[in-house]
Amino acid sequence: MTTDRDAEAATIVSAIAKAIAGKPEFAQVVIIHVDYVKQAGNKATVVQGIDFNKAPDGAFALHKS
Repeated sequence: MTTDRDAEAATIVSAIAKAIAGKPEFAQVVIIHVDYVKQAGNKATVVQGIDFNKAPDGAFALHKS
């Protein structure tokens, strides 16, 4: 399940990275964080958070800790 989420999050981050590439207002972004959230009514609980750190080449890579 975590591997599926990692892959899905990577797809999301790739789309975000393409959308913000070259835009000066996003030049300082060094981490993109994706939360998987379970919502029941008005209550939302984070199930998993995944970080992608910006590498020296400008690509965002999955952070494993």
